[in-house]
Amino acid sequence: MVAAALTSATIKVEASQGWQLIIPFSGDGTMKSDQTDMAIEGGRQGLLLPNMGRTTSCTTQMIVTAHMAISKLRATASTMIGSDDERLLSDDRPYAIDMRHQQEIFFAFKHLCDLIEVSSP
Repeated sequence: MVAAALTSATIKVEASQGWQLIIPFSGDGTMKSDQTDMAIEGGRQGLLLPNMGRTTSCTTQMIVTAHMAISKLRATASTMIGSDDERLLSDDRPYAIDMRHQQEIFFAFKHLCDLIEVSSP
């Protein structure tokens, strides 16, 4: 897991070497890939991204990025929805995560990140 504070920037990623969960705490931006353009909205919308090229333009923001074990995430999601469809979490497209309807979870995640930051050397 990596936390970063950025000023306005454009970041180009050619390959991320696996899936990433991106949770912005503040700021806004746009992530563009061959497949789509997606909004990045601090405290409102996160992204779950497969290993894909992308360009992100953003305003000043604080963001947490975590590498995901996609096989475990697929297994958990399959169990939760009662399906073992192999297309679940397709490797060829990004996923938006609407955090506005789960504010309690977002605040708990933010609190956990704050605790990790305080305890880090």
